Amino acid sequence: MGTWDTSLYGGDLPLDIKAEYYEQLCEGHTPEEAAALVWKELQLSEEDLPVFRLILADIQWKLGQMTEDTLRNALEVLDSGAAMAEWEGADESDRRSRQRVLDRLRKKLAVSYIHLRAHETGRN
Repeated sequence: MGTWDTSLYGGDLPLDIKAEYYEQLCEGHTPEEAAALVWKELQLSEEDLPVFRLILADIQWKLGQMTEDTLRNALEVLDSGAAMAEWEGADESDRRSRQRVLDRLRKKLAVSYIHLRAHETGRN
């Protein structure tokens, strides 16, 4: 598998996750079932976990299907620095570019988190 640019979907793995997730949804699975099936069908490993969590969060956000677990897992990946681990050997320009992509995703997901917290506390 390869990575060709710093965008969120700039590699084989993110695109494979996206395609498989949509396929599972089209087959009638819930977001939770689809996520589990993607993991199984693509035979993902622990090293794939950060990318899996970020792509899943982005897709669910776009579809308005964000689950609480997906949101929290993606925020954990972003906040822990795990999302940048695969970019450690990249040049400075690519690392900065990738960080901007992740910062935009973090802002987008933060809005979902605020709405989730408001719903949990009855302030919606």
